[in-house]
Amino acid sequence: MKHASKRLFLALPLCCALAACSAGPGGDTTVMGTENAQQTAAPSFARMAPTPPPMPQVEIKPWPPTDPWLVAWRRGYWDWNGLDFIWVPGEYIPKPVPSAIWSGDRWEKRKFGWVFVPGTWE
Repeated sequence: MKHASKRLFLALPLCCALAACSAGPGGDTTVMGTENAQQTAAPSFARMAPTPPPMPQVEIKPWPPTDPWLVAWRRGYWDWNGLDFIWVPGEYIPKPVPSAIWSGDRWEKRKFGWVFVPGTWE
């Protein structure tokens, strides 16, 4: 019984890593530039990378497609696809309420690597 729980404990990070890989490069987010692209909720699993992401790319924020009170600019960010970082361009995302403020996506250094922390509404 003791060995079975140890194997389960050791297998958990591998399962999480495989789940991240199976969701594709952007988790369940869609990349701007595809037809009718729209931002979806960030995946619930943790995305980890062994190295820090590159410096953010310079982006020119376009005019909002609708009333600026209804959308927020989500800056582009580096995502990890299990092998390498890929750039996800910035895009406008709908606000849940007009007063909502978007707190952007970021990577944080942790004990065993870098973890992607999805943005949240405040």
